[in-house]
Amino acid sequence: MSLILPLEKPALNLRPLLWLLLPLLVLATLFFWPLSLIVEQALRGANGEIGLETFRQVVDSKRFVGALLNTLQIAFFATAG
Repeated sequence: MSLILPLEKPALNLRPLLWLLLPLLVLATLFFWPLSLIVEQALRGANGEIGLETFRQVVDSKRFVGALLNTLQIAFFATAG
C-alpha cells in the first residue's frame, strides 16, 4: 500500500469567467467601440484616403500646442502638489 494518495484534478469552473464576460462586453460597447470610430475618423482624410494628414494639421495648429502645454502644466503642478 502506498502512502501517497492520488489527488483528483478539480473540474474547471467557468462561473468566474462568465461573471467577467458581462463587464467586458459593457466596456467594449461603451468605450472601445466609440474610441475605434474616433481613431478611424482621425485616420481618414477629406477624400476618404487613410493617412496621417489630419494628425499633422492638428499638431501644426497653434491652439493644439497651447492646449498641450496647458495640459502638461496642469499635470505637472497637480503631481507636484
